[in-house]
Amino acid sequence: MWLFKVNILAFFLLFVGRYETFALQDVTADLFGAENYGTVAAFGDFHADKQTDIFIIRERSEVVILLADPKPPYFKPKLHITKDTFPKGTVITSVVPGDYDGDSQMDVLLTAQISSKSTTVFIFWGHNQTLDMSGWLALNKTFTDQPLIMDFNGDMVPDIFGVTDVPEVCYLTNRAPACRDALSPTIKLRVPHSNAFIDLNKDFAADLFLTTEGPKFETWINKDGNFTKVEIMPAEPPAVKTVGQSSFVDFDGDGYQDHLLPVCLDEGCQHSAIYLAKSGSKEWVSVLSDFQRKETLWSFVPGNPSQPLALHLGDYNLDGFPDALVVLRNTSGSILIPSDRSSNIISSIWRREMEGVLSGLCFNDCPEDVKLPYTVLGLGRSANFLDHLFVGIPRQSGETAIRKQEWTAIIPNSQLIVIPYPHNDPHRWSAKLYLTPSNSVLLTAIALIGVCVFILVIIGILHWQEKKADDREKRQEAHRFHFDAM
Repeated sequence: MWLFKVNILAFFLLFVGRYETFALQDVTADLFGAENYGTVAAFGDFHADKQTDIFIIRERSEVVILLADPKPPYFKPKLHITKDTFPKGTVITSVVPGDYDGDSQMDVLLTAQISSKSTTVFIFWGHNQTLDMSGWLALNKTFTDQPLIMDFNGDMVPDIFGVTDVPEVCYLTNRAPACRDALSPTIKLRVPHSNAFIDLNKDFAADLFLTTEGPKFETWINKDGNFTKVEIMPAEPPAVKTVGQSSFVDFDGDGYQDHLLPVCLDEGCQHSAIYLAKSGSKEWVSVLSDFQRKETLWSFVPGNPSQPLALHLGDYNLDGFPDALVVLRNTSGSILIPSDRSSNIISSIWRREMEGVLSGLCFNDCPEDVKLPYTVLGLGRSANFLDHLFVGIPRQSGETAIRKQEWTAIIPNSQLIVIPYPHNDPHRWSAKLYLTPSNSVLLTAIALIGVCVFILVIIGILHWQEKKADDREKRQEAHRFHFDAM
């Protein structure tokens, strides 16, 4: 018995050791070579080659774009925005790639602080899969916090929404900046904010969620292309000491986005909780307040303006249900876990290869295959056909008809490309479905051929046995004595 247990233990350790060896490998050198330093700021397909490129901030003053390459190192620096481009003392705070002038070329928007806490916006225009380093634009507005990139007017081109003295939205179509007052002049956004451009009432038009001073919340619903303030969620957070950043996810799978809010229940954030508010409800529900595991009590790390308390949502274990990633600290004193800001890890998960789609601004006349704007999303693994898939886009001011279309009987594990063009005529939108052949197709064919051969062999054997029985019966009939012949 002891020998059996020892052998089992040895096999288990050998298996775990091999699994860890093959599952956890340091591939930093293969991915980045000697360029593995800086802060990962954004991802995007800059070269329109169906590969995900990485935007890096270095020394808070420069931006490097690492382009995907089929040979190691798989990400190589190709474009460099140096600190000499900006005014002296510029500190880069974020990078937001996108098509801001509507020419289907990826531009690069940078936010920065120049000798103050106000946020300045720089835009570098994309041209022939590179950046125009001489014709970049500095927006003549400074914002109190990071602006929100959103399609404010429903023209499929991203706009810049933020607060100067009052809320404003800036349009950059045709590279001609035009800023207008937006919403209400009395809005004072919380710093840092967690505003969101998201569909809150399931009408296939993205609405605007604002976090304001207090802290409080405001919801502006997109009605006929215009934003109208409607209280469809609680306007105030629960009665707690510290309120974190708002996040949204379909928590219960009913098709509506729910409001998730991490909080600290006391001044020292020794006790934490996560609250949820559903669309159409004015009540907060605690969905998690027990952070104790065995003898260890965990809690959130109190946030600060540069790294606020926030939930990072996603399906991390691929089970079809939303998960939350957050930094915790040990508050029970049983083990030592560093809780200073330097111990926190900001992680990013991305897919290196992307399936290119056509642009939302053109159809047959697109200059190349992969053009902005487009988005890639996953519907999850399913063994059955997807009965209904609804696709919608924002509508312009004064337009009452909902821009949405429905597709049925979608094949699972396939790539579906939806081209919402022309925008105001959803019935003319097109969808292309692609199936990627894999080894499973060959294995399925081999299995099918094997089954057919097996069935043919059985049929042949049965036919042969039946023929033998017929011959035996004929011989017996030939030797039978006929009394009627006498």
